[in-house]
Amino acid sequence: HSQAENIGSFQEVSGPHERAMTEFVVPRSVIDGTGEKKRLPQAADQYFSRAHHNPKSYDRIENWLPDVEQFTFKTVMVPISGAQAHAILKFRDEVKLRAAVRDQERREASTKGADDGKSKGSYKVQEESKSVADEYAEKSINSNIFLDQTYEFLMQDWARDPEVKSWRQSLEDLQNDLDKAIKIVAKEPGGSRQGAFVKLSTRSPKDASLNMTKTYDYIRARLKESKLRLTSDGKITKEIVREDLSLINEACANSLCVRSGQEALRLILESDRAHSDITANRMYLEEGERFNLKIAVREWCEEYETDWEFRLFVMDGEPTALTIYNDFFFDERIVAHKAEIEKQIMQLWERVRDRIHRKSQNYCIDFALAASLEKIFIIEVNNFVAPVAGSGLFDYHKEADRKVLRSVHVLQKGRIHPPSPNTHTHHITSHYIRCARQAVLFFFTQFQAYRCPVVHNCH
Repeated sequence: HSQAENIGSFQEVSGPHERAMTEFVVPRSVIDGTGEKKRLPQAADQYFSRAHHNPKSYDRIENWLPDVEQFTFKTVMVPISGAQAHAILKFRDEVKLRAAVRDQERREASTKGADDGKSKGSYKVQEESKSVADEYAEKSINSNIFLDQTYEFLMQDWARDPEVKSWRQSLEDLQNDLDKAIKIVAKEPGGSRQGAFVKLSTRSPKDASLNMTKTYDYIRARLKESKLRLTSDGKITKEIVREDLSLINEACANSLCVRSGQEALRLILESDRAHSDITANRMYLEEGERFNLKIAVREWCEEYETDWEFRLFVMDGEPTALTIYNDFFFDERIVAHKAEIEKQIMQLWERVRDRIHRKSQNYCIDFALAASLEKIFIIEVNNFVAPVAGSGLFDYHKEADRKVLRSVHVLQKGRIHPPSPNTHTHHITSHYIRCARQAVLFFFTQFQAYRCPVVHNCH
């Protein structure tokens, strides 16, 4: 496999400091994208424009929701005032500032020491003395402990400071509004809460889930239940990598299920995606316009597995490609029921396409199916295609796949599952690693301590 196609492969360690370990070697070009010969249009090139950030844009959930409302999840819209948007941006800006100052102080304090250059863990970056996991862990902005402490400090400090007290009040008001909306969409007949999912009018704060303490706690609990261990000579198996990926996905999904206004607001405050979209909305406001983004509070549905999500691409009003959403995921059940899954998706799309096509002819639409195949839902309509929209098993960097995504030939090359289990188990696609950033490798390294072959738990 070439570096452009996969982020890495298993290799035996060799050399003067040989250890009995297998390493998952990741080319640096995959992390920073320098391995691509030709620069293709990037998502940011197209996404950040007035066309995508105005109150009438079909990118926004409040504009496409009425066209699919019958087939999607219960949703309550919560407006964000200009003052609340300002407070969200100020919070994230101060967190980043304090993280940068802390990191600088730590670097200065450690200048007397010398890096021995040894690899720390079984996942490392090719031809780099410092692993990607190390680089990720060294940044305070990626530390759940730092983020928790800073959140608590700022919420108390802002309330005491007369100059910024209004920021704290704005966040508190928004938190209360979110809590009311969550009670509406998440209340079950018995009175308990099954949870809700929150997103801005444009995008969700899913990037924040990687750094939530809730995510770490979930992973630790699941690893204690795992029966998989490193081999006696300290090697990682393909089954371990598969389970690690699955645990990350499950943990992040669990963190996105919120049960209070505080949990919902915390995700938005810690999300760079939310920060970017709020900034863009303010930047593209025209004269006389007020801040107009909203937060969608959506019912959390336990009836389908998060990995059973599929994306349909439509160009010029015709379907061109169908793919599983999580391009690193493999499930034999999906392979076995490929025809039925495709049939149900196409039937539901045909029921809503006329209403959507009054607003857009080029878009992708996401579906969720219950593993029992008894229920199907529409998750969302994205009024854009690749590269702004993730392309799943279609690699946007390959010319042949780009032609499939943009050509009208009615799903002649649909891919709703990986070609085989192995290709998406120990080889992770470059698309995924760029979405999850270095956090994936950081978690991989942390996992090893829980898979000690001698003691059931090293921690």
